Amino acid sequence: MLFNPSNSFGMEGYLAMLIGQGVPHAKPHKPTKAEASFWREKLDEFGKIAAAGFTVAECLAKIRSGEVKLA
Repeated sequence: MLFNPSNSFGMEGYLAMLIGQGVPHAKPHKPTKAEASFWREKLDEFGKIAAAGFTVAECLAKIRSGEVKLA
């Protein structure tokens, strides 16, 4: 085992971070059309969820108004 069981990232987490940082690797993934379509749908879904969220200004206004109590 490469990681301690209490490690919160795990192998997948470290691999995702390395790829996200643009670390070069020998076998870049070339998604199939189905994979690319699925990913595009997920990105669209995530975009809609994000667009429905509060802005930073709205969050700060709520916190400062006293309506929201921080733990």
